Amino acid sequence: MYEIKQEKKDDWWDVESLLDLSFAPGREALSSYRLRDGILPVAELCLIARDLNGIIGGSIRFWPIQIGSKKAKALLLGPIAVHPTRPVSYTHLTLPTTPYV
Repeated sequence: MYEIKQEKKDDWWDVESLLDLSFAPGREALSSYRLRDGILPVAELCLIARDLNGIIGGSIRFWPIQIGSKKAKALLLGPIAVHPTRPVSYTHLTLPTTPYV
């Protein structure tokens, strides 16, 4: 059973560890990371899944970006990570009762 909650400041290092585990070394060299440099994610849209023992099983983040010369506002989805040995299944989720958006 997993519970999905909004990512909090105290979750940052658990999420970063999960991202390190889920992606290849050097993930921060990817071009998508350049779009995130110096920008905080949209906190209300960043979610984590923890099991009953409090171990993180998945995470998702959104980042504000601007597109084109008119600087249209948009959201960049990612990274999305699922722990390789603790897959999160829809049948094992406890979803929040109120929407985030």
